[in-house]
Amino acid sequence: MYRNFFLFEKQSAALNAEIKGATIARAFTFRKNECTLHLENPEIYLHLSVHINFPFLLTGTAAKIRKPKYTVFEQLSGQTIREIKILPFDKHVQLSTDDFIMEIIFYGRQPNIFIFDKEMQLLDSFKDKAREEALPKKKQIDFRRAPLDKLTKAAAAEPGQTLDFFLRRHFYAFNKTLVNETIFRLGVSAESRLADLPTEKIDNLKEIFTEISRQISEEKQYLYFENNSCLTLSLFPLLHRQDQDGVSVESYTDLNRVWWKFISLKRDADALQRVKEKCKAGIRKRSSYIERSLQKLAQTEDLHARKEEAELKGNLLLTFKTQITSGSSEAVLEDIFSGSGKQIRIKLNPAKSVVKNAEQYFNKYKNINEKKEVIQIKKNTLLAELEHISALKQKLDSRKTAQILKVQEELEAMKILQGKSENADTSKSLQYAFKRRILDNEWDVYIGKNGPNNDLLTFEFAGKRDLWLHAQGVPGSHVVIRLPRKNIHPPQKVIEQAAQIAAANSKAQFSATVPVIFTEVRYVSRMRKALPGTVSVRNEKVLFVKPLNF
Repeated sequence: MYRNFFLFEKQSAALNAEIKGATIARAFTFRKNECTLHLENPEIYLHLSVHINFPFLLTGTAAKIRKPKYTVFEQLSGQTIREIKILPFDKHVQLSTDDFIMEIIFYGRQPNIFIFDKEMQLLDSFKDKAREEALPKKKQIDFRRAPLDKLTKAAAAEPGQTLDFFLRRHFYAFNKTLVNETIFRLGVSAESRLADLPTEKIDNLKEIFTEISRQISEEKQYLYFENNSCLTLSLFPLLHRQDQDGVSVESYTDLNRVWWKFISLKRDADALQRVKEKCKAGIRKRSSYIERSLQKLAQTEDLHARKEEAELKGNLLLTFKTQITSGSSEAVLEDIFSGSGKQIRIKLNPAKSVVKNAEQYFNKYKNINEKKEVIQIKKNTLLAELEHISALKQKLDSRKTAQILKVQEELEAMKILQGKSENADTSKSLQYAFKRRILDNEWDVYIGKNGPNNDLLTFEFAGKRDLWLHAQGVPGSHVVIRLPRKNIHPPQKVIEQAAQIAAANSKAQFSATVPVIFTEVRYVSRMRKALPGTVSVRNEKVLFVKPLNF
């Protein structure tokens, strides 16, 4: 009902009594699609919204005004309001002053506000759109004043029509809410044909119209909620809604107040819905990326077959090395080893000799076990993230605003969404400030990115009992194994893999063997006046490992 003619009609009548004779001090805008008149005597603000989804004309105070304000309709300054009225069965309000007529059009594809002189010459418009010519009016009936014989005649003329269609076609401003309420009170279905309705039902229709008309004219309005979400604003009780599960209602006697509350609730709901859609879009995009990455990893998991293929290519290159032209980028050779006669296409590095290219193929899968470890760690890490963002997606179905905003903050911290909320939970968002790996399908390992990030990882994020690792004697990343509980320690295999990761994220990443120290975080201390990430360590142990490069 919040865009219905009867709401605007009732408010226009109330405003005419309230602001008639007031002087317009200034007309300005501070929000898109909303024009505000600052009135004097009485001191009040008249808000005119021509937003296609949130049209309204409401009075308020300066407390609702945000800066900056931009002046519009300068010709209205100093003008006295003579009358405000709504045109019959149009959401088209006229505000007359001493010398001008303001037309506020709340309907159509391009709602707008226009200023005319007394000869109805267009002087100015709020939005830069041409004024649309009014469409010819359909011959309809005001249900509040419809005599019974007119109803009977209209119904008899179209016996094959449904009651739903009949009500919408013949009565001014009869929206979906009015149709549903009338049909409910009548005790029939929307699909009932007029020809099938007993005569007494047509008689009852007049009684229902009279009752709804009386309720519209009363100083009482209603806000309906479903599971605490605002559904609609109504000028009369919605009996068809009141007995539904999860539906509640609040009644008011101040139309201006309840309309403000409704607009505020709907704006908040719309803003929250935009947040939800933004979060869902970010999750869809990230999920799609993770799934593609997992598919690529699946294609590389059969390393033994890939190793055999690479060794075959190396052997073919050595066998036919005298027949391959130096500097070639590709060679097509017959598979003489299987006897199939199949032609094998082999890519070559033109800058290298045939023998060096063959060596490269032999060495490609030399460390097959290490490659398997890398693939498994990548896979575990991606699966953990996919599971986490799937859980976040489920939380978006909540009706709790705080929970939805927390999901947004977390997605921003994960860099899935742009932006950073000032209210973000620092302890929660810090985990996304570092590189992360999942070892043995359950151990979270975090890797610093640079000096300041290392400090953040070790001294702000890590727990005192977490394990801390670093390549010995060379610059590199701080690496932390998070412990799920105080007395739970990772197995030796996990510590060794974390040490390999620390070696790979250091200046010694290309060394054959790297010494890596590890200790509990509580034994790591900042060094005064040293560069960020520089620390002193106590009670450390040393592992000699080969860097595990990703």
